[in-house]
Amino acid sequence: MNNKMLLKTKPILLVCAVVFGIDGIATAADKEEKKITFDDHIKPIFREHCTTCHSESDKESDLALDSYSATLSGGSSGEVIKTGDPDGSRLYSLVTHAEGPFMPPDEDPMSKAKLDLIKVWIEQGMPENSGSKIRRVSSAATAMLTTASAGRPDGPPPMPETLLTQPVLEPNRSAAISALAASPWAPLIAVGGQEQVVLYHAENRGLLGIIPFPEGEPQSITFTRDGKQILIGGGRHSHSGCAVLVDVATGDRIAKVGD
Repeated sequence: MNNKMLLKTKPILLVCAVVFGIDGIATAADKEEKKITFDDHIKPIFREHCTTCHSESDKESDLALDSYSATLSGGSSGEVIKTGDPDGSRLYSLVTHAEGPFMPPDEDPMSKAKLDLIKVWIEQGMPENSGSKIRRVSSAATAMLTTASAGRPDGPPPMPETLLTQPVLEPNRSAAISALAASPWAPLIAVGGQEQVVLYHAENRGLLGIIPFPEGEPQSITFTRDGKQILIGGGRHSHSGCAVLVDVATGDRIAKVGD
């Protein structure tokens, strides 16, 4: 693989990791960590405390916890588990009695050992069985995933307000566009160049702002679904790569993954 391909591949992989919220790179610590699985650890807990009311044969609130697929599908109010985020998972909040209705009903909370198993299982990406891999979500990826999951924003679509308007770097000659993206709601175009992303008005082509990217050349630009943030992936040839989430209105950096 040549140097140019390495530059393009690394940031794209980082962006994919952020968008899907998964850190799929195995580390030595991951290999040594005890894996908590649904089949071996969580299903017995649910069978003891939950499936009297939440099984395929008796789905109270349309929630069944006696199979892996049913557990991940959630109930009438939607998903009850958020990958890698126990505190943001409704099921975990209910069984720890952090919020009501407390589960199991009319009982004390489960033992700390059982609650810890459920917590670690969620943090590990909810492995199903011994053949499943641990898929932890980094804190930066969690922040990116949370902001990226929203839909159309309330009120006017987000536009640049306090961004720089002077180029970070003025090349001696014209350079090819390295990345290009359009806002899903606003008349806004993002164009990648050397160490910066330039924002233009899609209708009158006027300059609206510049987002510095000192890490190198942007190779991937993606607006979040609500159009409030831009995810920029890029780096330097055969040296480094990263993905950065930036606020469209202010240019503030929200999170960064990579070198």
